Amino acid sequence: MAWIESHQGLARHPKTKKLARTLNASIPEIVGYLHLFWWWALEFAKDGDITKFDDWYIAEECEWKGDPEVFVNALIDSGFLDSEDRLTIHDWQNGRYSRKERSEVRKAWESMAVRIRPIILLRDDFTCQECGQTQGLLEIDHIVPIAQGGTNELNNLQVLCMPCNRRKGAN
Repeated sequence: MAWIESHQGLARHPKTKKLARTLNASIPEIVGYLHLFWWWALEFAKDGDITKFDDWYIAEECEWKGDPEVFVNALIDSGFLDSEDRLTIHDWQNGRYSRKERSEVRKAWESMAVRIRPIILLRDDFTCQECGQTQGLLEIDHIVPIAQGGTNELNNLQVLCMPCNRRKGAN
């Protein structure tokens, strides 16, 4: 199953607002079109190069019912597509953060984890929330993984012993 990160600021981003104005569509519609587009790209244009696809095909995959050329030109004009030598998705790295951004996200998470670890350990009484073990190495992990829509909020974090955390994996 393919997935893509979606940031809460997408609906308020100037590029999104410009695309909505250009296409005379609501922000929720635009966010939907963009996600359909990105999900399609994860499967059919992993490198972000969509040069070989015509406007009609791109518009159809996004469920755009208007003029396909208007749709693609609006994506270019608003900055979601780059059209210098080839038609490519702006800042596309196989639907994921660039290596630099991933490391920045990891550093931010690790910094936050250091601060909240004692809070979660105390809240969960230094006890694995899966098996009840109180001995051995205890870890903090997400109840609902980030990849499945979970957050880094306290109510989505729990104490697990190492064996339970490994067994749980990304589920």
